[in-house]
Parts: sequence; C-alpha cells; structure tokens
Amino acid sequence: MAKEDAMPETIDLKPLCLALMAVFWAFPASADTTVNTGAISIIGEGRVRASNAVTQQEIQQQTPGKNPLMVLSKVPGVSVTTADSYGLYMYGDSIEMRGFNSSQIGITVDGVPMTDNSAAGGNPVTRFVDSENLRSVAVSQGSGDLSTPSYNALGGSIRYVTSDPANRFGVTGEVSGGSFDSRRAFVRADTGKFANGASAYISASRTDMDKWRSKGGDWRKHVDVKIQKIVGENKIGLSYVYNKHFDHDFLDMSLADYKAHGRYHGLNTVWTGNPLQDQLNYTGWTNGRTDK
Repeated sequence: MAKEDAMPETIDLKPLCLALMAVFWAFPASADTTVNTGAISIIGEGRVRASNAVTQQEIQQQTPGKNPLMVLSKVPGVSVTTADSYGLYMYGDSIEMRGFNSSQIGITVDGVPMTDNSAAGGNPVTRFVDSENLRSVAVSQGSGDLSTPSYNALGGSIRYVTSDPANRFGVTGEVSGGSFDSRRAFVRADTGKFANGASAYISASRTDMDKWRSKGGDWRKHVDVKIQKIVGENKIGLSYVYNKHFDHDFLDMSLADYKAHGRYHGLNTVWTGNPLQDQLNYTGWTNGRTDK
C-alpha cells in the first residue's frame, strides 16, 4: 500500500493582521510634542597623518641640558644622533624621520620657521631655545600640511612650542655635570603677573665640555626672554634669544685610521713645522657663531 505524501500546512495571517490594525486604531493619535535635550556639542578633529607629541612632563624627565633635538629620541620613526651627551657640537648633530634628513624636515619654534637645520648656513633649533623652556613638541610624519610655514617639509614637520611665563614669581635652576669635564648650569626667573595681565621670564644657561677624542672643547652661552600679555581671549607676546657658541672640530676617521690608530685618533696637538702635519693642528679647526 503506497504511503501518501503529507500535505504542507498553511496559516492564514489575515485575521492576525486585522487584529493588530484594530488595536492600533483603537488608540488616539497623540499630539506632536517637542523634547528639549539641551545643548549638544560635537567636537571633531581630522587627522590624516601620523602624529606624535612630546609633553612638557616628558621633556622635564629627561637629562637636564639635552638639546631640543635629543628630546625626540624616543619618538617612533625619528632617529637622532649627536657627538656628545649634551648635543653641544652642532656639526655632529643629525636627525632623520622615516629616512628623510634634516634638510627635508620643516622645523618651527612658536610658528617661526627654522629653514635648514644644518649647522653650516642653516638655523639649527639648538641655537634658539633651551629644552627647559619647551612646553611641547609635535612631530608629524609624512609630507607637511598646508599650515606648516616651511618650504622643505617634504619628510614631515617638527613644531616646538615654548612655555608661557608663570602666573606667580619664581626662580628655578638646574646644575649637571659628567665625564670629560662636562658641566652645565641653567637658571630661570619668572616675574608673575604685572601690568594688568602681563608676565615675563628670562633664563640663561652655560654649557662646557671637553672633546672625548683629541684635544679641544665646546661651550655655549644662551639667553631666552619672553614677555606675554593677555588681551581678552588673545595673547600678545614678544621673544628675544641670544646664543653664542664655540667648538673644536673632530677629525673624520676612516676604518683604516681606526685600525691603525685606535678610536681616539684625532687632530694634532703640537706644531711640527711641517705644513702637511700642521694643517691638522686642533687650534685651527674651530667654529664660532653668535645669534640674537
């Protein structure tokens, strides 16, 4: 006996739909009402570039006296090289950002472009600010945006912002020292508020260090002055910088020189009367400059 196939069951949804419509129409439509949700603020900031910031607290935690380039040593994608622990010998300073060198990086201090960062013919940031007076440093990898006042920001931008004068009078100072007769002193005095919202500070530093290879040494004198006045919601400021430095060069060393003379091979320290030898006397290999 053949088994009959089961017939599929069907459910008529028409009564259910009619019931739901009846319930809906049974309630009167409520009058339109307005709900006051209060003020809603939406703040957005678009960033399409990799960006890193070094805060004032992070700067203060580093070794006192480091030049402004050295505070970037822990920023991802940034490589900083110096010839000494203070970064005092500017011809030995270099910075690269994702493979771009200093001539391809736009650097500003309070919005003022530093043009080329090279020591010869450029404006290294180390001449224009002490790291103790920095409030923050913003590093943007990739090509600089349109707001960067620099023509050479192909590889990115570094924006230094100096600290504002304190609201209260105070004096701070730092002293540090180390090997190779390295020593540094820094002092800053803040006036506090005066003249209906004006404030100012003045700082001075002196850094000295002997070369670690061959005879000679480097020194730097630096003064920062900043005056600021609050006018409504705006700030008006005036800054002055004095920087004077002197250094002895290092003799470039090849691998053959290193193998023949060791790691301390450097310039000659005595006059021999032989022009070929005396042209390498350390007293003639010096650099000096005053900026203000």
